[in-house]
Amino acid sequence: MSAPSRITSMPSADLSDWYAKPDAARALGISEHTLDRMTARGEGPERRERPRQGKRPEPVFCPTDVDALVAAKTPVRVMPGGDALATTPTGELTLGARELLAVLERMAAAIAQRPAPLALAPPEASKGPWLTLRQASAHTGLSVALLRRLVRQGDLPAIRDRALKVSQGDLSNVSKFLPVATMERSELRP
Repeated sequence: MSAPSRITSMPSADLSDWYAKPDAARALGISEHTLDRMTARGEGPERRERPRQGKRPEPVFCPTDVDALVAAKTPVRVMPGGDALATTPTGELTLGARELLAVLERMAAAIAQRPAPLALAPPEASKGPWLTLRQASAHTGLSVALLRRLVRQGDLPAIRDRALKVSQGDLSNVSKFLPVATMERSELRP
């Protein structure tokens, strides 16, 4: 005795003019995954399997169902500016399109009421070449830690370009921010 067959025989229908999955998805303007979800929910076109020699069957979709879904899609009205809004079959804007248009009009009004941005002052010209803190330390004789502390306190302007860098012109003003140590002569070692 032979085992029962799992393949049910269907009457051989001509599926050669049916849409393959990529073609049906392209015609509907949706992804193949969305087409699969629609079909699983029963909202999509009729789906069948087209046999292929030596390969798995190919999913195909009924062309009349696909064409009917394409025709039933919401028509789009193109505005003179090139904007597209969804319309009802009578040509009126849908509720969602009216709400979107209202939001866009409010945004345009708010943008028009905003004050003009303040003009930024042109950046000051560099007061000389930029030096890393290590180079500035060698140039001034001050420690890197002291220079870093002055930058952190805001007494020494710096930029970050891979490393902290200070302008050579700003280093001449550093002396006014340095703490002055007063020591008695007796405290100094001979």
